[in-house]
Amino acid sequence: MLNGEYGLSAEKKIKIAVFSNEAEAVSRKVSKILKRKYTVFYASPDPGASGLMVDLFHSRSVEGFLAYYAVDLVLVCSSIFGDGEHRDEIRESIRKIICYCMQNGIKPVFLMEKYRVAAVGGKEYEVLGRNDWYSGSCEEITRSVLACKNGLVIKCPAIYGYDIKTGETDLLKFLTDREADCRGWDKTVDNMHPLLADEVGEVLSSLISFHGEIDLCDKENRGRYFDFSDKEKGLGNIARQKGCAFNLIYQLMPDDSFGGQKVAKVRLALGERLAACIPDAIKDRIDYIVPVPKTGLYYAMGLSKGLQIPYMQGILKDSTEERSFQLLDVNVRKKFLKTRLSPIGEILENKSILVVDEAVFTGTTLKMACRMLREAGVKHIYLGIPTPPCYVPCSYYVQPKREMLLEYIRYDMLTEYFDVDDIYFQTVDAFMEEIPELEELCTECFTGR
Repeated sequence: MLNGEYGLSAEKKIKIAVFSNEAEAVSRKVSKILKRKYTVFYASPDPGASGLMVDLFHSRSVEGFLAYYAVDLVLVCSSIFGDGEHRDEIRESIRKIICYCMQNGIKPVFLMEKYRVAAVGGKEYEVLGRNDWYSGSCEEITRSVLACKNGLVIKCPAIYGYDIKTGETDLLKFLTDREADCRGWDKTVDNMHPLLADEVGEVLSSLISFHGEIDLCDKENRGRYFDFSDKEKGLGNIARQKGCAFNLIYQLMPDDSFGGQKVAKVRLALGERLAACIPDAIKDRIDYIVPVPKTGLYYAMGLSKGLQIPYMQGILKDSTEERSFQLLDVNVRKKFLKTRLSPIGEILENKSILVVDEAVFTGTTLKMACRMLREAGVKHIYLGIPTPPCYVPCSYYVQPKREMLLEYIRYDMLTEYFDVDDIYFQTVDAFMEEIPELEELCTECFTGR
């Protein structure tokens, strides 16, 4: 039974620890969606998980981590059981974590897939969750969580999805491989009514303040909490995610690859192409090309080369894993940026600069940066954007749901809005020429198509 809010206030910035045994798509995707509203620490003993390394099998390590970060909520996904290796040790570690939560007022949450599809080699898969070790482990963890007065268990039929860092779930691989064979299921995996990881993450994000048990297999609950898409629509969303140009422009690291090319190389090329959009009269006035860290760096380097104007890293940003665009609340983003960005006034005072950022989505980062630069005494500010103007918000869960700046600010009002001398965008043709070709390339937020 689902009960109302217990122990967590929506007014405070809740700190969530997501525990995983290895880098895998479900827990990674759910963590990213939760980060849009909450402070999230992704904890795993796997160095490839792109999170904080925590030894799940060492109680003092886990307890010290939870105490140090003053965690309010612990989330465990049933995908932590993986393929069953070390399952007894993992189950015991989770049980100890839940016990610690109970003793210290930390809210435990268990996201449970009733069924999991696991690869067993080649194109063969098997279904876990039919009176086997997996279902037994899930039942034990469910009982432990519900024994806590503020515990929450969310049950799903099965989850499929894709993450740019960890790849596909085994269920997604099976669904998209026509030659795959799945053992241990009478008819087809479709009978599980699998759910898209992104949609499950959205539901979880809105329900973490509740306690009790929620079964998303129940048709009434599915309609009550979210308009879950069908499998075909979900697979279409994933195809868009895999070919998303936004990942290339913003999400991926410079040494990652996209369409067979290094991300850094593409960003340098887009910056260099932007040089053709800057009028000659403006070029003669500019002292420095200044990037907004960290996403503007390679674009600014390319633009500096194209214009033959010195590159100057005149804005500093504190090192942090969190990305401002992924924060859902505007006021939280502004506060985040104000504490992270700092222009070097001694370098930029009385200078004319061309500030480079990767794109204009909501405009929050750029507006804050321009205000700080004005306060630092910069004489003239021009903006160089290596991507086209963005009018279309993302419909495929790659970005948070929010209004784009150009949905409510006219293009000819941007200079006034940012308080700058002028702004120059990349042309759509130049942008498309530099983006690597992919079978399912999505540039909808940049080109409307």
